[in-house]
Amino acid sequence: MKWFGQFLLASLLLVGCSAGESHDAPISAKADRNPPVKTITKFDTAGAFVLDVATLERVYRRWDSKGNFIEEPISDPELLVGGKPWREVIAGQEGKIVFGEKSVTFETVGISVGADSIKINPNIQTDIRLDGKPITVASHSRKELPEWGVYGSKEEIRVYCAKYLMDCPTGELGYYEFSISSNSAMAKRDEKVIAHFLDLVNYCASRKDPFGGSNPRFNGHRFWDSDVWLYPTAALVNPFWSARQPDTRIAQAPAAAENFRKWKANGYPVANKQRHTPLPELVALANGIEPLMYPWEADINGREASPSDTVYEHHINGDVALMLDRAIKLGGVERAKAEKIIQGCASFYLHRLNRNPDGTYGLQNVVSPDEWHTVNNDLYTNAMADWTIRRAFGEEVWPRGQIRLPRRGNTFATFDNDTYEEYQQAAAILTLFPLEVPEVEAEAQKMYGFYRNKASLDGPAMSTAISAIVAARLGRRDDAYMDWLNSWQPYTQDPTAEFREKAVGGQSYFVTGAAASLSAFFYGFLGYRLHDEKPVDYDCVVPLETGAYLSISPCIPNEWESVTYRSLVGHRWIKVIAQTNSFWVEVDNKPFFNSKKPE
Repeated sequence: MKWFGQFLLASLLLVGCSAGESHDAPISAKADRNPPVKTITKFDTAGAFVLDVATLERVYRRWDSKGNFIEEPISDPELLVGGKPWREVIAGQEGKIVFGEKSVTFETVGISVGADSIKINPNIQTDIRLDGKPITVASHSRKELPEWGVYGSKEEIRVYCAKYLMDCPTGELGYYEFSISSNSAMAKRDEKVIAHFLDLVNYCASRKDPFGGSNPRFNGHRFWDSDVWLYPTAALVNPFWSARQPDTRIAQAPAAAENFRKWKANGYPVANKQRHTPLPELVALANGIEPLMYPWEADINGREASPSDTVYEHHINGDVALMLDRAIKLGGVERAKAEKIIQGCASFYLHRLNRNPDGTYGLQNVVSPDEWHTVNNDLYTNAMADWTIRRAFGEEVWPRGQIRLPRRGNTFATFDNDTYEEYQQAAAILTLFPLEVPEVEAEAQKMYGFYRNKASLDGPAMSTAISAIVAARLGRRDDAYMDWLNSWQPYTQDPTAEFREKAVGGQSYFVTGAAASLSAFFYGFLGYRLHDEKPVDYDCVVPLETGAYLSISPCIPNEWESVTYRSLVGHRWIKVIAQTNSFWVEVDNKPFFNSKKPE
């Protein structure tokens, strides 16, 4: 647990608040739902990583007296350093977090920022003003400023943040209940692993890069990991922090629009050193909506930072749209803003599609999500473009059957002319989850049989978690359990200490892999599935307050006698108790469904 303590501290620094011990949800709405939580104060010192200044934003989320969550931005005091706001002074500076020190140090400007304080070196910054008043080492005591205390020594001035920044309400951490009932040693191990993943994703719900800030490799840049792998899980563990993911993508829209304009100005370059020509009849369908071209690797400002041909992984636009659609269903985003982004993503695809010789449309010269192959008509990318356009403009504008979905043998191919027996990572079966393409789902058995175990161990962890979801949805509980084990066991000797990106030699801690394994728990073993309209082919369908529906159809491993999970889904408290051959559901603390029929 030593590493996890270090990692947790780093995560807490990133969000600027204290951590809590309890995940027990209150039974009823009442005003005392904001008890203070324990502040972690001591960790072992080991390592350092880069923190970008944007993560210092403060947002206070709490329960109101009616049991609803409300969000309040917390303003900084007017703290000027050298006549400039302190954030402006540290902007662009590279700060280092040292585990155990609880601070982010910007040495060149003499400022350190911790989870509960700002520290300024007066030897470097001599002009410091708080709310218009100059402060010196001896000018104030903490008693004079009960809300914002200042004290110091000859070396530094320390400005304490307001108390409610240090004592986060338990609602900030999200609520869940989880347990596996079994005397099996394997089940007890599985419970420990899942509980760890729940905690990990809980604390990393709003993180950007695939390592959750624990590793400097990606410098806090945002990839599809945030949209496709982390968000579907995080939204069911911590719907409050995870809301920052859709908010960030919305905030990055101007940069995505500028990215498209640059692409257009450069003559629409695509992979294989080719140029693309938009089709006028498709551009007309966009009806003048500004295209949004989200970058494969988004830096802090939402600009493209990829140094490789991954800039041509054009499924990323659909990944963003799909995440926002899920956020709408779960009530994690303002609908109007999200719909506007989805339309911008669809407009991009209407500018990007090619016409195939057989008259269908598709994307040529793209990098497959498999990432080993640059291809024409990648299955997932084509299907993502098809879904995004129809989601944005409706079936009347974009009916089914216009996009090429390549085939191989008796099922779907990963891309045109696909003859491969190994792929770097899951690609084709992503059309089964998270995309859930009806035409592909009709062949789920064939797809699972063909693509299972074809992801390379030299690729990043994630792929077999998708296989586990597909197997569980097919009712193949033994295969699902084995795939789930293979989604994390090869990548770690101890999940509480590390989760390598790759089975051999990969870096750690790979939060994407842990989130994918947890997705298999939710969308596979518990059988969660979101719908726009009420489905008729599921026994248990919960209407969410957002107008969407959640179907629940568990398929738990034989090794687990019973699984219990309770959390907030679409603003409703949903508790599932699943056994091998039966399950029951409570909604908002009331009985809702019992698969055991009365005799």
